[in-house]
Amino acid sequence: MQWKLSVEVYEHEGWYIGHCPPFDIKSQGETEQEAYDDLLEALRLFFDCASHSEIMSYLSQIEPCPEPEAWLKPTFSPNSECASEEMIAGEISLAYA
Repeated sequence: MQWKLSVEVYEHEGWYIGHCPPFDIKSQGETEQEAYDDLLEALRLFFDCASHSEIMSYLSQIEPCPEPEAWLKPTFSPNSECASEEMIAGEISLAYA
């Protein structure tokens, strides 16, 4: 199955914060791109270390996407409706069996 997870990157006290609200996973970086890249790494580590039941408890609260695709590398799609000068919001695609 595949899910789209919301992500956001915003500035806070001189740092950029990457946040994936469905999992409440955060990262930080000196640039927006660094915060986003670090967030992807934090998500990868979570999926490597968390148990299947823990992952599924989070994913069960998110509506799956209808189109199945392999998750080779997450892609970030900025959401123009949510984006502002203060925050970049978008989605990453996730496939998990």
